[in-house]
Amino acid sequence: MKRKKTCFAVIDPGSYEMSAIAARWKTSGDYVIEGFARGDSHGIRKGIVTDIPSATDSISAILSKLAERTKSSINEVYAGISSPSVGVLPSSGMVLLSKYGREVTEKDVEECVKVGSALKLPLDIEPLHKIVKDFQIDGESGVRDPLNLDGVKLGVDVNVVTINSSAIRNFSRCIAEAGFLPSGFVFSGLALAFRMLPEENRQKGTALIDICKDLTGAMVYNEGILSGCKAFSMGMKDVILPGGAVDESRVDMIVSKVRSLDGGNKVSDVFVAGDGALNDALMECFEKMFKCPVKAAVCIVKPFEELPAESIAYAGSLGILDYLQQKKHKEKISKNIFRRWYNRSTRFVDKYF
Repeated sequence: MKRKKTCFAVIDPGSYEMSAIAARWKTSGDYVIEGFARGDSHGIRKGIVTDIPSATDSISAILSKLAERTKSSINEVYAGISSPSVGVLPSSGMVLLSKYGREVTEKDVEECVKVGSALKLPLDIEPLHKIVKDFQIDGESGVRDPLNLDGVKLGVDVNVVTINSSAIRNFSRCIAEAGFLPSGFVFSGLALAFRMLPEENRQKGTALIDICKDLTGAMVYNEGILSGCKAFSMGMKDVILPGGAVDESRVDMIVSKVRSLDGGNKVSDVFVAGDGALNDALMECFEKMFKCPVKAAVCIVKPFEELPAESIAYAGSLGILDYLQQKKHKEKISKNIFRRWYNRSTRFVDKYF
């Protein structure tokens, strides 16, 4: 009997439709896509679980379909998550490298980010992502990669993406009750940006607005960094009036919320995803209010990547894969045996000499 492949799955649960991808890791740290599946999404509204049995059944159904299509065994599941509670908190920190000065090691960078992202949060809020804005060496700012630079002190500015703890707990419970291991969550807006915002646009003031039927997510990028993000309880059903006219007062509220995000006043390009990208009247209204180019976001296809015809429906799931791959590559570098030996020897010298 042929042994089944072992894969992991990523799911992006929308309010009405859920997408899922089965994949496996190569030794290089890159992923290989094994299959795709889409299905109805029940028990999830406005990005949060509202009915655990229904949400559990939806997750179980789509992952069972995925396992059957790919003839694989799926255990670990990573999921996209969104909620009106999502927000960004700026934080900063500093660590002493050596009183005499020395090269910055990977361990120093890890410690500095850990210190810099330590926030006092309410009991019902937890960090979802820690996004480094920049580092400082001895007070000199604007350092993107401090590794191997010399200095006495290493500082960092971090954007911490937070979410209500209950949103994580309830989603984890649904995945577990469906018979799978909840292995991590990625903010859906961040995942979409990986697959819908070209790199050159992330380097300047650009906003990505994902407007669905009952939830809108907004992400602002400046100099390649996510500077602000928010999800709010307003969607296509709120901005499109009976008959197809656009409620300009509601659109103005969305534009104001985007502009109020950190870096939102520097936006010079806007990309619209979700149901909103399909409505020409809404796109024209956005362009008039933002006073800058507004384009429909499309799913970026990588070289040699074979995607289904409806690839845009999988943009969120593909973005989760890209995020996980980036994280895995960073972990692989930090586990390099020669680098680890160098880091340990450097810290020993600092401590005793």
